[in-house]
This record gives sequence, C-alpha cells and structure tokens, in this order.
Amino acid sequence: MKILSATDFLPKSDAAMDRAGFLADALAGELTLLYAVSPDAADGQTLEQRVRRADSRLTSRTSPPKWRWGSQPQVAVQCGHPARVVLDNAYRSRAALVVLGPHRDNALADAVNGTITEKVLGAAAFPVLIAQQQVHGAYGRVLVALDGTPAGGGIVRAIESLGLTRDSEVIAVHAHEPPYVSMMNIVGAGMEAAASYAEASRVQASAEIRAQLDEHSNDAAAYRVVVVEHRPASAILEAVESFRPDLVVLGTRGHGRFRRALLGSVASEVMGAVQCDVLLVPERAFQDSLAAA
Repeated sequence: MKILSATDFLPKSDAAMDRAGFLADALAGELTLLYAVSPDAADGQTLEQRVRRADSRLTSRTSPPKWRWGSQPQVAVQCGHPARVVLDNAYRSRAALVVLGPHRDNALADAVNGTITEKVLGAAAFPVLIAQQQVHGAYGRVLVALDGTPAGGGIVRAIESLGLTRDSEVIAVHAHEPPYVSMMNIVGAGMEAAASYAEASRVQASAEIRAQLDEHSNDAAAYRVVVVEHRPASAILEAVESFRPDLVVLGTRGHGRFRRALLGSVASEVMGAVQCDVLLVPERAFQDSLAAA
C-alpha cells in the first residue's frame, strides 16, 4: 500500500506526517513525504536554493529523534503549485491514501480560490485524510457517516482496507428525516400516530444501514448504528458532540469545481466545526472499492 503525505513545514503539518508514518508502520506501507516548492514564492532565494533547503529540512524531519516510526519514508521535493504537485504524485504512484494537514495560511486567497486541501479534493479519486491531532496510536473511536446509498458500501470497504477501524470502536451514523411526518400533523393524524410512524421509519433506516454493513464489512458486528433525526451536517455534528470520535469519515460526490459546492453543503461544514481528524472518501474511490470486491 502506498501512502503520500504533503507538508508545508508549518507546525500544523507535523500531525499529518506523524499519522502517515504511523499508518505506514501499521499497514507495512510505502510512504512518501512530499514538499512542493512554489514558483510564485518571493523570499529572496533562487529556486535552486529553495529546493536544496527543502530537501535538507525533509531529510532532517525524517531522521531520529524527530522521526519515531520504523518505516523510513522516501523524500520528494518538486517545483510547482502545491495542489497540482500533490495530485500528480498521488496519481503517478497510485497512492491508496493521501494525508494532509489543515491548510489555512491566507484567508483571502482561500475564500477566492479554495485551500490546497479543497483543490486536491476537487480532483481526487483516492481517500484524503486531514490529520489535525497528535498521534498517540490507532484511532480509539471512529465515526462513519452513511447515507444508505450504494456509495456507503464503498466507504466501508475503503476505511477497512486502510486499517482505520482496527482496534477501534466504530459508530455508523445515519442522518434520517422521516418523510410525511409534517404532512401527517397537517391532516390531523395526531401526535401519537406521527410519533409511531417516525419510530417505525427510524427502525427501518437502522435496519437498512445494518444490512449494508452486513454486505460490505469484514466485521459488521463491530459497528454500532446510530440514527439521528436531522439534516446530514447537523446529524453528524450532533453525533460528534455525543461520541467525541478521534476520526470522522465522510463521503464526497461530484467532480471538479462542482464537488466544492457539494462539499460545502455537508463535508465542509463538518470539517470547519470539528477538531478531530477527518477522512474524506470521494465517490470515485467508492466505485473503485466496489469494483474490486
């Protein structure tokens, strides 16, 4: 398994490099640590000087005592715009996972053009892990958002293939808004009938998620299924507040610029509100995972 982690040498990138190193050890994977030297930088140094300096810093970061993992990563320094460099390397190496830190160094530029992370997600066909927390071992509790569509099977296969649910408490959260409840109140069906209908709808939704796990998981019994009656982003955030996971797993849909609009409605809202790590699994990764089954 090939893992790619990109750094910008800022402190927020340390968690991403460490999580990538931990996963490389756990999965016996091949890890590449990447730094992109932007051609637009204006720091008084020549491009050659910046490349040499970056290579030296990466080599130092991957040497003891700073590097505490058994797997020795490959180091790569390349010139180009960061998002494009990350994508090119991920596709060229057929990376199974890309690990990034949160990227917010220019609020105005981010608002206009999107962050490096958003740009990578906009074109990615592989899972992207946004690592924000210090690494103390495997994730203790993982929260997986499933919407009941076929894509959910791909999410389950993807996270299990990456070993992200090993030795973890895993909670599958499903956002559910029972249809017709408000209409029942309007036509005078009564609160008791509406509540009974809502409960039956919730039980059915839970059974559908459980059936999906039975079909696609290697250990479906390890998942706890939780149905939250809210719109998706609110349901996920409510579950995060209740269960305090170390990792939240979300699926994304769409392609290119259109994906950013879709990402903004759910995943972007969740990412902006949580402090834990977040794994985003694009729809194309779902399809690849299901096709390989």
